[in-house]
Amino acid sequence: MIWLAEISTFITLRLSEQSRTTDATELRQSGRAKRGIALKGGHRRPRRKLTRMHEGSKEQKQNEAGFKVVRAAKGALEVQLNFATGKTGKRSAKAIDDFSRGYVAGFIDAMMQNININDEAESFAFVTILFMELFGQEESVSLASHFIDTQHLPNTRQGMMAGGTDGLAWLKSAKATPLGWYRYLQ
Repeated sequence: MIWLAEISTFITLRLSEQSRTTDATELRQSGRAKRGIALKGGHRRPRRKLTRMHEGSKEQKQNEAGFKVVRAAKGALEVQLNFATGKTGKRSAKAIDDFSRGYVAGFIDAMMQNININDEAESFAFVTILFMELFGQEESVSLASHFIDTQHLPNTRQGMMAGGTDGLAWLKSAKATPLGWYRYLQ
């Protein structure tokens, strides 16, 4: 479980870096950077400093690109999930089984490789964030953990291949609508 703690720390760091950069930029633009922001109860939050990523740095650009990919992947995968749930809105158990976890991971991994995010830990962090976006924070930790534990199994590997194939096809042509997960959930 050490890897899960490391990934969790990595995700927290990435998310805090993104919000820290955004907050610093917003403060500078609003002209309130010198006097701080008034919070409830009259307390002031001091101006935040950019500590790890500097605006325009390679890391920040890659981080922003990764979050854009997660948002795009979330949209494509949510459409499939929503169509599969139909009017009832109830998600089947198949939506979180080995194949489905593999499909989601393969889909985002193909897209991450396309923007040259090849680091395994960083890719897994974005996979976990995508799980969080699709299934909520509580369920995402167990999904990510189960994915790591089962990634060598045939069903998970089939899902990864299907997701990766759909992700790459969608990147090549917007007309190639990813439907592999939807078909599986039917």
